[in-house]
Amino acid sequence: MASDIVPFLIAISTLLQLSILVIFFFTSPKKKELWVLAAFVVYSLLNSLLLTYIFQSISNKVYLSYRIFTVVEGLSFMMIFFTIIKSTVVKKAIPVLAFLFLIFSLFDLTQTKAESFDSLPTVVECLILIALSIFYFYEQLTDSSSHFLYNTANFWIIVGVILFFSGSFFVFIYAQNNAHLPGFNTTFKLIMGVSSLIENILFLIAFIIAKNESKSIKSDRIASKTKFLL
Repeated sequence: MASDIVPFLIAISTLLQLSILVIFFFTSPKKKELWVLAAFVVYSLLNSLLLTYIFQSISNKVYLSYRIFTVVEGLSFMMIFFTIIKSTVVKKAIPVLAFLFLIFSLFDLTQTKAESFDSLPTVVECLILIALSIFYFYEQLTDSSSHFLYNTANFWIIVGVILFFSGSFFVFIYAQNNAHLPGFNTTFKLIMGVSSLIENILFLIAFIIAKNESKSIKSDRIASKTKFLL
């Protein structure tokens, strides 16, 4: 039963990602975090539809593509946090965390087999991104100038991040040593499919809000120009 649901979840997530890119293409938002997220969505689509199968057919090491994905994913979201977090101290810490995460991921690859799941780097990625998500919300809640957070694209992006990585955290911990157990692979794919679906829904909401913000800004500019000419 669970194995029948997984392809459906993957298909819906793929459609959501394509919708995100369509909205992004027609909106062309100026916010850097949306550009980074759109680039990650493109990479995620390529990885699921093409790169994973290339790795599997050439080297028979499908987990190597997952390891590369973990690094790209972690660095992409850290870049987003670097863009949206205001604290100077945390901004300085993020590049350091990103560099250490990259080095640790490469080191872990040399210590374990490339065809095994990268539990440790993924858990480290989860901890970093969850911590940054919590700090982002703390920063927004303590900022008196921030109102109606749910009306901003960044809010939905970070909600998507924290729900995905907190929901997948314990599965990542057990994946490396339990991937060989009967039924674990199906359970893993089901949890990841549901988590990815929720994440992509929230990312889509973020881009829809960004699109509406862009329309509002353009309308205000047109109105101000018209008023000036009159």
